[in-house]
Amino acid sequence: MAEAPIDNSHSPPEPTENQPSFSAIAEIQEALHGLRFGHVTVVVHEGAIVQIERLEKRRLRPVPA
Repeated sequence: MAEAPIDNSHSPPEPTENQPSFSAIAEIQEALHGLRFGHVTVVVHEGAIVQIERLEKRRLRPVPA
């Protein structure tokens, strides 16, 4: 059984029906960038990413008594 050749190009692959586009992945990465506490939600409708939500929680240090 022959192995598929390795693709060393730097251009992103074209998305298929069930794969997100490169721009959607970049948007998700941007939402995750710098996030310390919180979550990122990806909303999918009919197999396509339609919304990315970022909820960031900021932890405050307790004030000394």
